[in-house]
Formats: sequence, C-alpha cells, structure tokens
Amino acid sequence: MFSACLSGPKGIKESREKGTMMSVIQVKAAQVTHPTGDPKFAVMQPFPAAISEKEADPFLMCDEFGPTVSTGKETDPDRFPVGWHPHLGMDIMTYMREGRGRHADSLGNREEFDSPGFQWISVGSGIEHAEGGGTEKGERQHGFQIWLNVPKVHKADDPQYGTVKPELLTEFDLSGGAGRARLLAGPYADQEGAFRTKQSVQMIDFEVTPRAAFCHAIPEHMETVLVYCYRGELRVGAEGKKLPAQHVARLDGTSSKRDLLLEAGEEGAACILFAGKRINEPIAWHGPFVASDKKELQKAFRAYQDGSFPPKRVPWDYRRAAAVPKS
Repeated sequence: MFSACLSGPKGIKESREKGTMMSVIQVKAAQVTHPTGDPKFAVMQPFPAAISEKEADPFLMCDEFGPTVSTGKETDPDRFPVGWHPHLGMDIMTYMREGRGRHADSLGNREEFDSPGFQWISVGSGIEHAEGGGTEKGERQHGFQIWLNVPKVHKADDPQYGTVKPELLTEFDLSGGAGRARLLAGPYADQEGAFRTKQSVQMIDFEVTPRAAFCHAIPEHMETVLVYCYRGELRVGAEGKKLPAQHVARLDGTSSKRDLLLEAGEEGAACILFAGKRINEPIAWHGPFVASDKKELQKAFRAYQDGSFPPKRVPWDYRRAAAVPKS
C-alpha cells in the first residue's frame, strides 16, 4: 500500500491533531504557452509560467500536452512534429500517459515506446533530439515534458539516455482504496523510480478515486513540494485549499511537518507530485540551454552556431535514419 503516514478518516484526523500536515503557500493557475513557437501547439505550463524556477528549484519546467486526438502517425522516419533542437545542462523526461512516444537523438537513439511510459535524457554537456509523431490516427495522446536542473558539478557530464516501458513502471495501491500511484522518480519504501535524476527528487503520478482522501509523507530532505492537478479537483494541505484542474499548489517543505494531504472531489482527481532537494545555485537559462553562468551560456551558443555542439555524438548523420549503421 502506498502511504507512509496515516490515511483514512481516522488517520487523517490524527495527523491534523498532531500538527504534522504540510501547509499550502500558494495555489496558481497554469498558463498556456507555445514551447516550439508554433501557435497551433499549445501546452499548459504550471512552472515556470506560474511558479518561478527559483521557487520550484530543482524543477525548471513542466509542460502538459493534450489530451488531444492524433491526426496520424508520422511515416517519414526523418520527420518529427517537434523538430531537431538542442539541450544543455538539465535532466529531461517525456512522460506519455496516453498515446505512443517517439524520439531520436544525437547519441544515435531512435525509439518508440507505449504508454504509460517515458523516455529520459540526462543531457549534461549537450544533446540534440527530435520527438513526436508516434500515435496512430484517432487515438488519444496526453503527456508531460519535465525539465530538472542539475548541480554545476554535473553540467558537463556525458549525456545519458533511457526508455521506460509500461511493464517497468512501479505502481502502488493507495491505502484505504483511495486510488493508485505510479512512481516516476526518486525513493519510496524499498523502490526507486525509473527516472534517474542527478538531483534528489520524488515524482509520483496519483489517481485518486471520488471523495477519497489519503496522506503521503514527503522525504525529510526535500524542501520543494509542488502538486499539479491535471484532472478533476483536489483539496490539498492542512488548510484543505481547493486545487482545480490545471492549477499548481506550492507547499511548505522547509518545516518539520512532512505529511501531504490530498482529497479528491466528487469526480475524482489526478495529479503529479514534484518534491525535491533544492540546489540553491545560480543559473543562466535561455531556451533549451541551462548553464551555471552567462559565460558558459555564451560558450554553448557559440558551439551550437559553429557546429561543434553537441560535443559527444555519434560519428554519422544522426538526423537521417538511413545513415544509421547496419548492425
């Protein structure tokens, strides 16, 4: 059962009486953004559009795309709805709840994956990738792209990549029949999420049944606590603050009160928990590049412009499927 603090009416009452429930600092509406610059491709962004990167540290960005109905699977292996673009100095996860993920990158990876599942990249010194176009016509597609900052000491690491298929995701029942939870990243009990981030985080996708409530204990060392509701409506925290769909709550993770209370409304709810240990380092961030300072940021842009970015890549033209060596 997925609960490290007391759940159910009796347990929640005891947590309230003991004063161990985490308080809500603010609730804000996610904002519509256009990450590719194409006005036809809009996402809901809880952070940094609503919660700044300083408040969300170590989390940089969360884009919710969909749910939408696919207009068709891309048949050209060299075409992607989100075309080739670079990244530097971050960890990235593309989490598909519905639909089929598709990805190619400068490490030579070309892969598709079913939902629920995700692909992740620890970008380090840099990658280029392209994505999308894996879902068949008429099928729903819904997911999240999440960016995390990494400590300065890891920003020049060699890039790493992984794909996590549905059977490799760890799922739990919530106590008292309150719903289900899917562990994406970080620790819970004796399990570890499949997204292996450089910074210590806990990311969990919760589905809560109608009118159910449960309590989850946030790890002691994680000061940043965000809850993004993407379906239905929740009451969150000691105050029972209303958290509608496409809204994000920021809670006080700096105190000794570690119990997070979530209670679903009449139609149930779904949300993602983002808890993490703050890095507390300055960053220079522009678009897909996150550096430690302006000098490093400018250096990365010069490398991209002169063709020497990314520094670690396969020796063939990774943008062309036909160039991949035959095994």
